[in-house]
Amino acid sequence: IFSIEKLYTEPVLNEEHQKRVDDLPLILAITNQNAIIMNDLATLKTTLQQSISAMEHSGVRYIIIEDADGKIIAAVYHSSFKKADIERIHGALKRVAAQKLVGRTEAVVANTTKFSESERSAMEGSAEEKISQAMLIPEGYLPKIEYRKTTMVGEFSEPIIDQAVPITTGAIKFGGLRIGTADELQARIKEIHFITWTTIIMLIVVVGGLGLSFANQIDSKFSRESSEKISEIRSELERRIKQLETEYSRKEEENPVTPSEFLSLLDFARKITGTLDYNEALQIGIHSILQIMGIRDASIFVLDSASNELVGRIGHDENGLVADDEMSQIRVAVGKGDIGAAAEFGTTTTIDTPRPGSAVVSALVSRGRTIGVILVRNKLNGRPFLKKDQTILRIFSGLIANAMETSAIYHHLTNKM
Repeated sequence: IFSIEKLYTEPVLNEEHQKRVDDLPLILAITNQNAIIMNDLATLKTTLQQSISAMEHSGVRYIIIEDADGKIIAAVYHSSFKKADIERIHGALKRVAAQKLVGRTEAVVANTTKFSESERSAMEGSAEEKISQAMLIPEGYLPKIEYRKTTMVGEFSEPIIDQAVPITTGAIKFGGLRIGTADELQARIKEIHFITWTTIIMLIVVVGGLGLSFANQIDSKFSRESSEKISEIRSELERRIKQLETEYSRKEEENPVTPSEFLSLLDFARKITGTLDYNEALQIGIHSILQIMGIRDASIFVLDSASNELVGRIGHDENGLVADDEMSQIRVAVGKGDIGAAAEFGTTTTIDTPRPGSAVVSALVSRGRTIGVILVRNKLNGRPFLKKDQTILRIFSGLIANAMETSAIYHHLTNKM
């Protein structure tokens, strides 16, 4: 059994975990690039807070954005982190950078002309003294992000991996984004081992119990008592299976985004950030929502600032895509009903009429203002929408809103040229 785990299970987990660690910082860097370049701190903080709230159960522990000098301009942390935890993370990042600097200077100590005065002073003394010298990064600053790199920060209550991605436009560097994710791979492998051992123990109990019954009940009572023993074992196994099902159902509810859904969202983010066409962004958005959330009906409304109304732009129902002229006739005043309220307050909520969990509506918010609304209804499996669906739709709405705004700015600039 353990050989099977080594050959098949662990490589799959490694690949899935590495893909999550590699892709998430790049997606966040792309989606926040405009705000970083424009130094829009309000939008940055709002976007980062929404991102970590939606993804902290998927392993995200902190998101930090730095300028070109390494100064922290925006940062959000896991809700459980205290000030001391944050200081330990900053210290660990500086120490790792210091250790790399000391190792690099020792390797080329003969050629000191390429180093600054502070770097040359770090070469003197013991290894610890060198590291202490190299760690003299001011408060509020972290090691500058000049290229993409991955660093194991260290173990707190869990191992944390720091992934840094530079933000550049052409040859100009604007800074970088670093994101800390929990290394959940080992915990998941331990969980698989626990299940494997539990199964083996159960099999031993079953086989041992049957063997004992056969040895002790060789007389005329053999058939009856063996049946009773088997029945007891079957009941115990059924009870244990139900207990495990309940436990894993609870864990699934606690983790709003499953690994497969997470990877699908990353694929969607790649697609929608790769287009500057407004209509294409809407089409990618609605088709991805239908597929990933497993629903039949979805609509995207765009805000008409002149009339303060939400106008239907693209929709899908049981017959396929709704005609454009039919969608354009659907108008909802801002503040009216569940859809209008979502636009007015920029929220994501579940609609409980005509029955609980009938639909979910989420505002499209970009740069701190609402530019539209997404409405989804009718799951293909017939189940109601839960908190997990709100989280997924909130992620969709953020990416779609950013793509809509980016394409609108692009066409405005190209038309002026």
